[in-house]
Formats: sequence, C-alpha cells, structure tokens
Amino acid sequence: MKVLVLIACIAAVISQFPQPTRSAEIPPPLAPRAEGWLVNSYDKFEVAIPPKDVKEDLTELKAIVAKRTADDVFRFHWWAAGGPVYRWNEIIIDELPDNFVTLPLAARHLALFHAALDDAVAVAWHHGKSAAWPDPIAIDTLVKATVQVPRRAPRPSHYAAAAAADVLAYIFPARGKVFAAKAEEAMQLRLLAGVEYPSDVVAGRAIGQKVAPWQLREASRINPMPSGLAVCPKVLAGGRAQIPSRR
Repeated sequence: MKVLVLIACIAAVISQFPQPTRSAEIPPPLAPRAEGWLVNSYDKFEVAIPPKDVKEDLTELKAIVAKRTADDVFRFHWWAAGGPVYRWNEIIIDELPDNFVTLPLAARHLALFHAALDDAVAVAWHHGKSAAWPDPIAIDTLVKATVQVPRRAPRPSHYAAAAAADVLAYIFPARGKVFAAKAEEAMQLRLLAGVEYPSDVVAGRAIGQKVAPWQLREASRINPMPSGLAVCPKVLAGGRAQIPSRR
C-alpha cells in the first residue's frame, strides 16, 4: 500500500511540470566530429568522385529496378529500418551467444564493431559533404515509385559503407561467407529499390573496404585479441569483399 501511495505522489509531482511538445522530444542532429573513434583523419581514405552527369548511372539503375520483385521490396524495407547500422547490430547481437561469446570478450567485440561502423559512415558523410563531391541528386520518381524514401539519398552510400562483413569476418572467421552474402544483399537491395545510384553504392563499399582493415589493425595494436582466438588474416591484410554486382 505504501508503495502505491509513493508512486501516486511522484506522479502528481511530475504532472505539475510542463510536458515537452512532440517536436521538442526529437533530439537535434549530432555535431560532426573532426575525427572518429579509431580514424584520426577522414581524409586519409580517398574515394573516386563520380561524374556529375548521372545519365549513364540512371540508365543502369532503371535496368536493375526493372527486375525488382515484391520480395525485394520487402527485404529492402527490412534492411532500411533504423538506418545503415541497425540490422548489422541485430546480427552481431545474435552471433555472440550463438558462438558462445560472453563477457568480457563480447564487450570488446561490440566496442570494436560499433566504432568501426560509425567511423565508416562518418568517412562516407565527410566525403559527401566535401566541395569536390557532387550534391545529392533526386533519383527519377519513376524508378522508385513503389518505395517511399527520402527524395535525396546521401552520396556516397552510407548503407554500403556500413556493410559490416569485413568486421564480422574478423570476429567470427568461420562465418565470413555468410556475412559477405548479407552485405551483398544489403547493397544490392539499395539498387533494386532504386534509391541509390550504382556508382554511389560502389563508392560507399570502397570506403568500407578501406576503413575496416585499417581499423582492425589499429584496434589490434591498441587492444590485442586474446591469445588462442582465430583472426581472419585476409581482412587484416586488406582483403576485399564482393562489390555489388550490377544485374
């Protein structure tokens, strides 16, 4: 009874304070950082700048979208939920117990994983905001008529940059091919949905392929993997995962 009375009193006190409006509940965007968690300079990763004329890209994109199925649209929305990193976070959360990884090693893996993905997306954002990179271009509405997304996709692709196959292959070497297939699907669906140009997906993936090996080597230097655990040497050496094929 005393507990119920206490809860009622607390609720009465809280009700006296003005409640924030819905718009006030939305936090402002985070201020861009000058450097990442492991990357001390975004400019150290060069990316080929696509041409401003997107006619060829648009023609190729329309040919890809023409092969889109209802299942592709469903899978696109699954991957698109929550931003570039959300589904990859779900994947590693499932992989840790499935592979009998517990604390304290699980904490190390999660810290490395999220630092790597955050840095990769930040590098893509940095290059997209540079003066040399063309402004985001609204893709032809006929291409994406069945998919509701923001009118102007970021360039290069943040989703492709965040494709986490390389980092997960480092943590779980035996599952490398599975993660590579998931990354391929995630990137290919951006094209099938008609929300990003092929050149932007390729550029985003190039960022992830350059950033991940550098981050993993840096993380291994700062906090080495405990002895007796397998590490994928191809990833540490800068091994490249498959770039999305163009159907």
